[in-house]
Amino acid sequence: MGKYLEGNYDSDNLAISNRQRMNDELEAWQIEREAQKYQETAKESEAKRILGEEQVSDAEIEKVFQEYAEEDKWRQYLVNGAVLTCNQATWEPFKVPGQENIVLEQNHIADKYTFPVGVLKVFDDEMVINGELYATVKDAVLGKNIFPFQCNCKKVVDRKDELTKIKKDPNCNKHGVCRHLMKLNEEWENLPLGKHLYKTKGAGINGEVENVKKEEIECITMTSMLFCKHGGLITPVTSGQENRREGELLIIYQAEAGAVVSGKSGESGKAAQAGEVVKFDFSSYESKNKFGSSTPNYYILNHEDAYIDENGLVRVSKISGCKNESDYYCVAMAPGFITAASKYCTPAEDGNINFGYKLQICLNDNKGNEYSMDVVVADQKYSKDENDFYPHNNLVEFIVDGNPQNDICEGGNVSFDKLLGGNNLKIVEVYAYEDGALITGNYRNGGQWEDR
Repeated sequence: MGKYLEGNYDSDNLAISNRQRMNDELEAWQIEREAQKYQETAKESEAKRILGEEQVSDAEIEKVFQEYAEEDKWRQYLVNGAVLTCNQATWEPFKVPGQENIVLEQNHIADKYTFPVGVLKVFDDEMVINGELYATVKDAVLGKNIFPFQCNCKKVVDRKDELTKIKKDPNCNKHGVCRHLMKLNEEWENLPLGKHLYKTKGAGINGEVENVKKEEIECITMTSMLFCKHGGLITPVTSGQENRREGELLIIYQAEAGAVVSGKSGESGKAAQAGEVVKFDFSSYESKNKFGSSTPNYYILNHEDAYIDENGLVRVSKISGCKNESDYYCVAMAPGFITAASKYCTPAEDGNINFGYKLQICLNDNKGNEYSMDVVVADQKYSKDENDFYPHNNLVEFIVDGNPQNDICEGGNVSFDKLLGGNNLKIVEVYAYEDGALITGNYRNGGQWEDR
């Protein structure tokens, strides 16, 4: 029961602290029962999946899991991109003592899921098995593997520090209160069902072992759960196996020291004519409304998975119906990036075009710390040279709905520092996703576009 305690008692008042402790112990007992109930439900769901049946008996569940314990092939392991939810996550108003309820502004009715969700992130620099980014019990780091959901919480707030943070946050009605309450256990919990797949620290993509100390860490499945110390049980909705990473990232660009804009665009802009030094630490922006309805640009920017984030930037969800901090930004880039990316992606049918290449922009700060963001190239900066990387003085222009919010801008441009939370960030490399473009189609008959 101890692992389900919230802790964090207000020690400056003994009476309040004792009451919090008693309530905490009672809730921990209730959560332990909820966890056991969830695991039984998860076993039933897995049995239905494995057998392909809508209804299963207790005997069938037991038989399935006798084999499940020994046959690793039955397990649906979580990978990068798995969709998660929490049993205490809600879009309902949140009651705050001494002030008005926090009512979320966002309309979630059109979302794919009718309940709040988040996405599990697993990273290349951890451990890899045959190129797959399988998640382990260790992938429970707040702000790295799991981000607070854009929602409120069913559990009331009764800790002074949490209440203070919520009251000081003017944007709770946009983001919800989860980001002030989520406190995760150090590891996920697995059902004790016999064998589990292990990832070995130091194992390379093809099983090659590097000269590092080995460490076996248990992988997590659809029956796993993670406890939030505010009282929630975080569980998988999908494994991510159906939304695997698009492919290997292939480098297509490295920043050139002292690079200048080409001046080949023929535009009237002074920078393009004068060949000024390229800026790698800022990005410009352009309007979402400049594109005609028959263009591929318009199709992407009005895609069912496109949305406007809190900064006014156009994004495209990586997982349909699910909004997450790692989603693609819609941007304009020079034709050189598009030409380079087209060399690595699967081409469309003969006679058609690919559009909306998916790239990863990599940045470093002045201490060598690395940052990255994924983008969809939804517009091409004009240049007569299809290999031109520098027709303007910024490599990336964000596409926006109106003007972007001032808190991410500096000097009339979007600041990578303010957007990504870095310091003196500069673009150093650009990678292309192997599967390349988001859509395919042609300009004939008024423009015909479809998802690839």
